[in-house]
Amino acid sequence: MTHKNTTVIPNPRVDTTPVRFNLVQSLGDILYVYLFLRNLTIKSGSDPNSGRNILDAARSEEITDKTAKIKFNEDGDRLMYFYVWSLSSNASTYTPYMEINLTADNKYSVVGCFVVLINW
Repeated sequence: MTHKNTTVIPNPRVDTTPVRFNLVQSLGDILYVYLFLRNLTIKSGSDPNSGRNILDAARSEEITDKTAKIKFNEDGDRLMYFYVWSLSSNASTYTPYMEINLTADNKYSVVGCFVVLINW
């Protein structure tokens, strides 16, 4: 295995900028999805203050965000594509271990699994 796919973990005690930026970016994404679904609820003539109506809008709509397509299952859970990362033994870097793509309501596919063998 090469170290090409390793990423240095930021130390939040030294530099908190990446951590704060990620939190702000996530909050922006959450707000965008909420306002998008609320707008759909208003357009359909339903009460936008009802969480049930917003959940119904999420079930029926696929949202195209600036970074990805967002889709929800019947329970309102987001169907996602994500990585599982592995932390190195010295806790200084992490590498991709597995890619998981949730493609339908209760189905998922594991795109790849990276295994490192160590001789003890």
